[in-house]
Amino acid sequence: MPSVVANSLQITAYCLFMIAKDPVTLISALFTSRFLDIAAMQQGIRKEIWHGWGWSPEKRADFEKQRQEILNAAREQLQGFRIFAADVGTEPRILERLEASIMNNLHKQPSPFCDIPDRGMMLSPRWNSEAPIITENRCTVRLYGLPVHLEI
Repeated sequence: MPSVVANSLQITAYCLFMIAKDPVTLISALFTSRFLDIAAMQQGIRKEIWHGWGWSPEKRADFEKQRQEILNAAREQLQGFRIFAADVGTEPRILERLEASIMNNLHKQPSPFCDIPDRGMMLSPRWNSEAPIITENRCTVRLYGLPVHLEI
């Protein structure tokens, strides 16, 4: 079961980073990103190490106090993720629909697949006025929690 959960989460890519040479950009990305405990995730348990979000003085102090733990969690999470690439163009609406379809599909899965992805995201699924697009997963590895065909 451990690799099953990890594989399902790897495709969601809800925590992808652009690691920049600029330290301010890097700290900003770390500060506003959510990090989960990879070992717990592989056991089907959602355990947040850093929730991210916000630049309040209290949040900044929390970040500074936990800086090393957060940096370690960021490294482990990045090492534990796999990035899957697909050419879907750059039209923002297609990207929004794809993200919504993936996340909504994962939320409908049985436990533990539905327990780990974030909830409460501002998803923007297909509007009734938009024609459906059917995507086909041609990945050669099995991706748990995602069907071969996905409507976006």
